[in-house]
Amino acid sequence: MKAHHPARRPGAIAGLLLLAACGGPLETEKGVLNEDAASLMRVAETTRSAGDPGAAIPLYQRAAKLAPESSEPLIALGQTLNELGAYNEASRVWTRALTLTPQDFAALTGFGTALTGLNQPHLALVKFEQALTVRPADPAIHNAIGVAHDMLGNADKAQTTYRAGLERAPDDINLMNNLGLSLALSGNFGEAIGLLEQVMQMPRATARHRQNLALAYGLAGETEKAARIGRLDLDEQRVMQNLSFYAILRDMSDHAKRVAAVGSLENAVTIARDAND
Repeated sequence: MKAHHPARRPGAIAGLLLLAACGGPLETEKGVLNEDAASLMRVAETTRSAGDPGAAIPLYQRAAKLAPESSEPLIALGQTLNELGAYNEASRVWTRALTLTPQDFAALTGFGTALTGLNQPHLALVKFEQALTVRPADPAIHNAIGVAHDMLGNADKAQTTYRAGLERAPDDINLMNNLGLSLALSGNFGEAIGLLEQVMQMPRATARHRQNLALAYGLAGETEKAARIGRLDLDEQRVMQNLSFYAILRDMSDHAKRVAAVGSLENAVTIARDAND
């Protein structure tokens, strides 16, 4: 299950920082960047946007040293480390950022995302719930809280949270997908399949969304439909492997273990899709 990560996986839930393209000090709610730090930040953002987040890291680090009173370089650095899956290092950066700006939404959600990546959903929930008080209307934070509850095995709380987010953003594909997947993993196959079929028809639907529908069919014991959906993205060998996996999932009774197992399956689906492309 992906936290579409407020900011991909989990989808990160915090968006990229928008930096002013101007000279001189850059005033932000997160502190003041001097001209050198602001210039480094602009170069780092361009580098990261061009698909080279690793090369942006030392630029953000240098900007943070040049502007020690601003959390903005730290937030951008933490988001980049999250993007690369370097969650331990990211957690240290998020701690520093929150020391400077304790109620910053991007820092709270970024730290929660890192903690989710470290399989610490209890701690992630603390950060996400703090972020919810800062920006209660943001659908991505509802998605993140729902994922953390699913990871803890709290299916009812997870689904209630996803639904609360959908009341604010009825067409949010991440909330719809994760609600559908949570419903399927908790045995509510009818509603899950109906919802995931809607997701599959959305313009933004990907292989991951289609394979979540296949999984829901598989959990419901409708193996022919699961195989048909699976073949949209996967070769026959992978489809057969997934059908076997669905059978194993059907024998599991613990929601948290099912969620953890599906996380591994989603990684396999993505890898298979990349290989077939």
